[in-house]
Amino acid sequence: MERAETLASRVAELEARRTEVFGRLERLEQERATALADLEAEAAKVGGGRADIVAGVGDDLAGLYEKIRTQSGGLAAAELRHRRCGGCRLELNNVDLDRIRRAAEDEVIRCEECRRIMIRTGESGL
Repeated sequence: MERAETLASRVAELEARRTEVFGRLERLEQERATALADLEAEAAKVGGGRADIVAGVGDDLAGLYEKIRTQSGGLAAAELRHRRCGGCRLELNNVDLDRIRRAAEDEVIRCEECRRIMIRTGESGL
């Protein structure tokens, strides 16, 4: 009889913990659904103007961008900042910097290491 009472108590304890775990799981699933909805809304907002930008860039450059993006895990263009490629984070040597310096302003420049398109800015170190 004592053993049955002990086991019944243990069962009640485990059922209470089970209820608690299922409640926590339900709350976490709701939080996940909310976070996913927020991310989807942000993605729609960020990507909303993409079609207009792509139309102004041209088919060749847009195609190159998509090809690089697919091959490099999503990052196709990176800022050239302080002599470093923002994609692979490697510092460019003087030969590459000189080549970039001499390139036309509208020429597409790619990193020799990671092959991403490099975006030149005032902080490029040229």
